[in-house]
Amino acid sequence: MYTDLPIQVLNCCEAKESPANDFQVIRLYLDISGTQLEFQLTAGGDARLADIVPAARVICDKITETVLEQMHLNGSYVPCRKGCSACCNYIVSLSAPEVFRFRQEVFPKAKYSPDILLRTYLLAARQLVKHRPPDHVLNSSDDLKPLSNWYANLNLTCPFLYSRQCAIYHQRPLVCREHFVTCSARGCRRNSSKAQIIKLPVRMGNILCRLTKELCDIDDTVMMPLSLAWYEQNKQLDERTWPAAMISKLFVEIVEETVSALGCRG
Repeated sequence: MYTDLPIQVLNCCEAKESPANDFQVIRLYLDISGTQLEFQLTAGGDARLADIVPAARVICDKITETVLEQMHLNGSYVPCRKGCSACCNYIVSLSAPEVFRFRQEVFPKAKYSPDILLRTYLLAARQLVKHRPPDHVLNSSDDLKPLSNWYANLNLTCPFLYSRQCAIYHQRPLVCREHFVTCSARGCRRNSSKAQIIKLPVRMGNILCRLTKELCDIDDTVMMPLSLAWYEQNKQLDERTWPAAMISKLFVEIVEETVSALGCRG
């Protein structure tokens, strides 16, 4: 039942069993447009920032699945699915926990040659360094569109796009898991304004950024091609640990607070 992960989300069968004595159960309740979701996290021992990422992925996938089911019932068409690479030249930012998780689970297990992957990463990083965003783009923190347009004009594809397929689909970033549109896939092409991006009640990438800020006063987000360089500069943070139960409770508090605040504004 339990693996070596200090933080896990239980499935329905596991949730009926009693957790091990040294594990705590933390429950997360969400109301997603009238659909009630319940998650049970188990936490035991000490955990690093990277250890919250698998749980965040599970919760993210369930939320997006619920939202997409509701949209389908309302007659909306969502073309996004595994095998579509229409948005794989968009800017992809990782939270610090995701950078650390990627470093330990993706690069050592790449489906194609690590040398090819590293070379692709370095070429993309060189492009980003060579073509630094203009000041007006860097100063537009309240509007991400200028930064997205700057990145799109570099014509960089995701380093993990291999033969038009995502080579890390099950470990793909949270922003990729949360990006859906209601149009044809052609609407995602560069310079197209036809894509209607689906708004989600909560985005796990933002949650992990806030979690990191609360735990260690760092709120960096890292463009994917620069993540290896960022890791080398911050790898001491990857070794820090906190009680897994504390991380899980704080994570749940931030998620519930975010969803509740959005509900109040809605």
